[in-house]
Amino acid sequence: MIISKIDGGIGNQLFRYAAGRRLAHKWDTEFKLDISPYAKRAWPAYALNAFDIKGTVATTEEIQSLKKFKEKRAWHFWPEVLEYPDEIYISGAWEDERYFSDIADVTVSSRLCK
Repeated sequence: MIISKIDGGIGNQLFRYAAGRRLAHKWDTEFKLDISPYAKRAWPAYALNAFDIKGTVATTEEIQSLKKFKEKRAWHFWPEVLEYPDEIYISGAWEDERYFSDIADVTVSSRLCK
């Protein structure tokens, strides 16, 4: 299972989704979203439910069960992220298409909005 922490505005949400989705696709594993940051505030709002995405919301227990937490804080591209293992929770800024461009045909739906 790959869990991606979703946070920020719609742009950041989409980058975080795409990076996690790429890892889940690579390992052919379940993909879940941690949207807990939105429970504590009204703005910015969680907005990915407006898109046709793959992934369900992770439970607190699922988040806690993943002992390998990886967080990216710097704004430059980290190629090692492309090889992160299965059973991982990722958090951070993924504003670089190299984190997911190799699966663009998988992550882009012909029907983006519901």
